[in-house]
Amino acid sequence: MLRAMGIYTQDELTEEKGLKKFKFAQKDKGLFFQDNQLENIDTILLKSSFYSTMEANKVYLDVFNNEYQYLYRSSTTHAVFAIISKTQLDPTEKAFLFKNMEHILIRPDRVKITLDDIVVNPLNFTGRDLLIGRVQDGMQDVIAIMQKNIDMVIARGERLEDLKMKAIKLDEDATRVEIKAKKLNACCGW
Repeated sequence: MLRAMGIYTQDELTEEKGLKKFKFAQKDKGLFFQDNQLENIDTILLKSSFYSTMEANKVYLDVFNNEYQYLYRSSTTHAVFAIISKTQLDPTEKAFLFKNMEHILIRPDRVKITLDDIVVNPLNFTGRDLLIGRVQDGMQDVIAIMQKNIDMVIARGERLEDLKMKAIKLDEDATRVEIKAKKLNACCGW
């Protein structure tokens, strides 16, 4: 059961701090929700030099107050993704969740889901939204290729029609030559 998620990005203005909180979501969002569930992670990432020691594409785990806190630093975006869960996540779940968070950061226009949606329903992976987008892009390419093929078939059909007309005219000419040859042969008696 997910409790909270956060995306932390590099802060260009203040290099000494390292990161800033970009997006976050947490399960208990009522008027009287508990303190920020990412507070411990905020302390680790925003107020310490831990970020500079993190290896890219490695998952860090810490158990704090009976909650599993996962951190992952992406090598492509250099962002850090945080997940807090009541239960330990298996490697596949972690991989999907971190990849989906990265997609939300990289392609917000393509992904139709937010961090809040993932916290509420972690199995509703955004990968399918990206897959649908890729399929739609691929379909546009296929449609363009099919249009080109149809145009080529139509042009070939026109050329075949021209060739057919030439063949008919050649046949008629050959018939005329044959008739004239028979008349000439009958006249001269060879």
